[in-house]
Amino acid sequence: MAFSILTLDTGNLSLEFAESDIPRLQAEIQNSFGDLISMPHIMHDDVTFGGLKFLFYNEWDDPCLISQCHEGAAVLKQLADKLRS
Repeated sequence: MAFSILTLDTGNLSLEFAESDIPRLQAEIQNSFGDLISMPHIMHDDVTFGGLKFLFYNEWDDPCLISQCHEGAAVLKQLADKLRS
């Protein structure tokens, strides 16, 4: 599965990818933004990197990373572009 971006009803973006792509995504985040901090919750993880907070969901082997602000949306677009190239 390729990395893709979906626009949510809230205006936030969701970076969609395959579960097998998680290590590649983590590596790109660390290379581009430094440390990634993850705080697990029951339904999702709060993920912080580059000074921004995201939500990570992985239900039914269908992971996604969701922006929480306009700056985060720009970061997800940047990541998608890098990972698709």
